[in-house]
Amino acid sequence: MAKRRSVWFLFCAAAVAIFILDAITSVDIPISVLYVTLIMIVMRSGTARDILIAGMTCCFLTIVSYWKGTGFNLTKFNEAGLTDVFISLFAIASVTYLSIKVVQSESSMRKARDQAARTMLNVSINELATSVVHEINQPIGAAAINVAAARRWLDMNPANFREARAAIDAAGRNTEHAERVIQGLRRLSTVSSTDRNVFDIADLIRETLALLSDEIEQRRIRVSARFSSNSVLVDGDRTLIQQLLINVINNAIEAMSHDGSENRDLTILTDAAEGSASIEIQDTGPGISSEHLEQIFDPFYTTKARGLGIGLAISRSIALSHGGSIKASHNKPTGTIITIRLPLSARPSQPR
Repeated sequence: MAKRRSVWFLFCAAAVAIFILDAITSVDIPISVLYVTLIMIVMRSGTARDILIAGMTCCFLTIVSYWKGTGFNLTKFNEAGLTDVFISLFAIASVTYLSIKVVQSESSMRKARDQAARTMLNVSINELATSVVHEINQPIGAAAINVAAARRWLDMNPANFREARAAIDAAGRNTEHAERVIQGLRRLSTVSSTDRNVFDIADLIRETLALLSDEIEQRRIRVSARFSSNSVLVDGDRTLIQQLLINVINNAIEAMSHDGSENRDLTILTDAAEGSASIEIQDTGPGISSEHLEQIFDPFYTTKARGLGIGLAISRSIALSHGGSIKASHNKPTGTIITIRLPLSARPSQPR
């Protein structure tokens, strides 16, 4: 939001300067064509609505400037000056139209890219689930067969204890195989100590907000970040914790965007107490009902029409793997607060 405000401040200042220059110079000099550059500046950080407002403002200032010079008085009629005004208006309108098309095209491409990413993630999850089911089903199925065989050997008269023991031993090996598969999956989700380093959580939050700045600007989210007066150092996998923040912040952005309200405030607070770092991410969206507050961290639970329900589940896994926690609560008067707690570092920070 700060970037957007600075762009509009620059636009207003430059527009006033161009208007004054256009008003005091001869109508034969097409100063107003300079408004085109302002449209292009707004295009780089504004929405289609912003560009339209900027274009209409520039056209209005161009007409007012010409009126101030001639008063549309036939005795002061200047054909060349009027031609220049029409050329300027045409240039401003054309650039405004093309800029809106560019922004809309970029937005469509971004949505298509996000949809493709969700589709690929869904396919990857299905492939992973199929692979895991196959790897675990095989030893469990073999164990079931061996147990059934042992039962048959024991039911014989007389019972064949030798064959029954062999079948039971085989079933034991099958269950050990299944256990090794599960342990391998756990290792995939465990944060290695070699991936850990010490960093300031405020720096990571700033970096994360910069990564999400386009989405924040597009959805018109007002962001307020208030950090602890002292450095809050965390010892962990920087990439994983950033992914945790991205998941939670994206959820807050989407909740406020789908609500349709203009009250879209995202507040991030950090603090340190009792050996842990606290990160609060507050939104002013529609909120979550009390019975669903705990469920939102369950795998495949989602309230979105096209959601996969794994973002917050992954976030909880990341927090737990660092010895921390994550919980949801109600914001007042409306919205949700996600509180993340991570152990403070006992080591000094390291240069990146």
